[in-house]
This record gives sequence, C-alpha cells and structure tokens, in this order.
Amino acid sequence: MTSPSVFPRSLRAGSAALAMLAVCWTGLVPAAAAAAAAEVTNAAATKVIEHAKGRAEVPLHPQRVVVFDLATLDTLSALGVDAIKGVPAFKMPEHLKQYESADFTKVGSLFEPDYEAIRALRPDVIFIGRRSEARYADLEKLAPTVDMAIDEDHPVQSIFANVRMLGELFGKQQRAEELVAETEASIAELKKVTPDAGKALLLLVSGGRINSYGPGSRMGMVFDVFGVQPAQAAGSHERHGQSVSFEYILQANPDWLLVLDRDSAIGREGEAARQLLDNALVNATNAAKKRQIVYLNAMNWYVLDGAGITALQQNVQQLYQVFSRKP
Repeated sequence: MTSPSVFPRSLRAGSAALAMLAVCWTGLVPAAAAAAAAEVTNAAATKVIEHAKGRAEVPLHPQRVVVFDLATLDTLSALGVDAIKGVPAFKMPEHLKQYESADFTKVGSLFEPDYEAIRALRPDVIFIGRRSEARYADLEKLAPTVDMAIDEDHPVQSIFANVRMLGELFGKQQRAEELVAETEASIAELKKVTPDAGKALLLLVSGGRINSYGPGSRMGMVFDVFGVQPAQAAGSHERHGQSVSFEYILQANPDWLLVLDRDSAIGREGEAARQLLDNALVNATNAAKKRQIVYLNAMNWYVLDGAGITALQQNVQQLYQVFSRKP
C-alpha cells in the first residue's frame, strides 16, 4: 500500500510565472495587475498528495479540515495544527480527549460519514484511513480526500512519511522533523533491550476469543521493527492473526505475554482479557510465573493501528519500560 506523499505542482508554478509575465507585457493598470497576480498566487498554492487511492490536490495550509482517521488526528494534534473542524463521534484515547468536545463537529462514525454534516463544514481536505476507505468515492465528491493508510510492510517509514507530508502541508516542517527524530531515538533505545529480553507472544482478546499476532502481521511491528523475539509457531503471520487456544499458549510457553484487550479499546462490554487469561493453563507459562503478562495500550495499537506519531511514541516507551524493567 502506498503511503501518502507530497510534491509541488511544477507545471502549475510554470503557468503562474507565464501568467505574471503576461501581466507585465500587456501593460495592465496596477490594480488589475495586482488582481491578476493574486489569482495566479491563489491558484498555485496547492500541493498534490499521492496516496493509496490515487492523488488529491489540496490547498496549502488548509483551514477547514475533516479527519476520520484517528492516527492522522493524533499526528495533526502533535504537530499543533488548529484547523480541525470535523471528527468522528468516538471515545477518544486520553491524548485526544479534547476532540470529544462540542467545539468539533461530529461527522459520523469511524466507518460511516454524515455527509450533510461534512457538506456544511465546506472542508478544504478530508483525511480517511483503513476503516473509512470504503467511502472514499463519496467523500471525494465533497472535498479533496486523502487515504492515510500506512504501508504495513514498512510501517515506521510510512508513519514518518505521513508526519513529514502533513508537516509540509500545514507549514509545520520543523515540528515534524522534531517528532520523527524523537521517535527514531526512542526506537533505537528500545532495540538495545529487546534482543535479550526473551520470547514473547502477542495476543488480542475480543469477545472471549484469542488471536495471536506474529511477524508480518498487522501487529508485527513488535517483532519486525522493535526486535522482540517471537515465541509462536508458523502461521500467526496472517494479517488478522491466528485464532489460538489456552493449550496453544501453554505449548508456546513464552517468556512474555503481550496482551491487547480489544473490547475495552472499543468500549464493548464483555469478559475482560485479564479474567479470560486467569486460568490454570496460562498461569503455567513462564510469562505468568515470572509475572511478565503485560497489557498494552489497546487503543493505540488497535484503534490507531500504532500509526499516529504520539501513539507510536507511547507504544515504544511502554515496551522499553517493560523490557528494561523500569517502573
């Protein structure tokens, strides 16, 4: 999947230069020349963003922004962008709680847009992600629409590319580079402690079911990027993981159990992951005996796909604290 990228409209810039030259040669009076120059400048103040669904021409420094993708909302917030007008109605993670306020128009759910609410906002750009990508064609009719889904084969590089693209679009390049540098440094520190930490099993618990995620999966960043050693057998590399039993967990016998409670992340009531995993088979694993069952931030990992820059930094910091034995 292609990560969004930005490049200048060189042809448009060339046209702008020709138009300015024409203004000079035709001897327009100053007022007319100024009007013509303003029109040319306004027309040239756009960027073309290439993304998973194609390309979108977006005005530079957009002032009215609708965001469906929470990872993008995370990154825009970290950049200090204050042009966000519309967001989905959803229980936000702690670092995005301000967007639950009535100050931000609710434009539907993560999956289903409220087209009338969006139309009323007259947005300059709409950002969508994995959960809203099916509505791209309809949203694109209302405003330039950018699919911000990351490349899961190269997740960190794709996240950094998104940060830099948004930084350029909103005039926040310096802050974007600071965020990338801070996160790169944190990942480097994490990778120093993971090789000798022992083997881990990454589980997502939902509705009484358990899925294991390994290298190459949707949650594979833990292994593929951060260097954690996987405990599971082949087969759990599938994007949505592999359905597993308590017996499987005991057989894998990991040194660490890294657990995501999906139900708590999406606000669904049900048997909590802690209750489900508190049984004789799981308690017989090395992870349980060493008290190394860790509950990760499921909102960051599952809802935001670990793809917002703040979510990524928080995930890295939590894992570093876990594997370096720091409180």
